[in-house]
Amino acid sequence: MRANTGFTVVLLTGLLIGAAPAGAVERCKVQVGPQTGLLEVSAKNVAGVLTWSDTPTGASHLFFDPSCVADGKAKGCLLDDPVTLAARTPPSGCTIVVTDATSTCTAHVPGCTPGVRPLDLPRAIVGTWTLHGGETITFNAEGTFANSEGTTGTYRIVGNSILLDIDNLEGEFNGVLTYLGTLPNGQLIFAQENVLGLTRVP
Repeated sequence: MRANTGFTVVLLTGLLIGAAPAGAVERCKVQVGPQTGLLEVSAKNVAGVLTWSDTPTGASHLFFDPSCVADGKAKGCLLDDPVTLAARTPPSGCTIVVTDATSTCTAHVPGCTPGVRPLDLPRAIVGTWTLHGGETITFNAEGTFANSEGTTGTYRIVGNSILLDIDNLEGEFNGVLTYLGTLPNGQLIFAQENVLGLTRVP
């Protein structure tokens, strides 16, 4: 990905892994904590690592504390850090799909109303994406990124923008991707610009 002075629309498409066929994991359900509002997931007959997604073909996420799964049972598994809004916000379709090493199970979020949710950009952007030009870019949870052309660097999210600090370019932040919206096929739409920082004169 190259920094430039123009205004470019960037399409990011997630590289998705198909869900495993149904089988082992069962009796999955979601409970909303009456005092906390936290979404708590439970399931039985879990084999291996348990992940969750909002649709059967959606990108998978680890639960906040993987130790919520023990002896083949998942109990009180949280979607995110309990201090965040993401841990209390159900997916737009009001279902949570849990997947283990061999199978999937879908649970409905009680009391949930389907509808568009604000994008949790810090969580949503983590993973590998294809760009409109065919190359790929990977955003890592620890704040680094790399693309298939060999460009590396760090990033910081401010509001709806991803500030890029590209390793081989001068300046602290030399590129910005501003989130514009999501297409029905799951593509994230960004405007690619240069960073302009304004400091108030005393």
